[in-house]
Amino acid sequence: MVCPFIDSDRNPCGEHLKLDTLDYAVAVCANDFTTCPIFWELMTAARNEHHAAAQPAA
Repeated sequence: MVCPFIDSDRNPCGEHLKLDTLDYAVAVCANDFTTCPIFWELMTAARNEHHAAAQPAA
C-alpha cells in the first residue's frame, strides 16, 4: 500500500522521493507508511480540517 499523501499538493516528502533516498521511499512511502511521522502529521491535520468543516456555523 502506498502512502495516501504521496500525490497530495500538501506533501512535504519531496526530500525522500529522490534517487539517493530511494531505499527510504520504497521502504516507508510505498510500504509501511504508518511508521512515518510526516504521515501522522498530515493525517492529524486532515482530521482537524474535517472536524472543523463539520461544525455548524455560529
